[in-house]
Amino acid sequence: MTVKPEDIETRLFINGKFVEATSGNFFDDVNPATEELICKVQEA
Repeated sequence: MTVKPEDIETRLFINGKFVEATSGNFFDDVNPATEELICKVQEA
């Protein structure tokens, strides 16, 4: 099964809801085998 980056939820899950990070900062989620960028995830 292939997951497309646009299908990955990157918001924070807090109190049963997906919410945006207040800082607006993101970090890269990288495949360690290929070093390919999977998605950008919001920092908590």
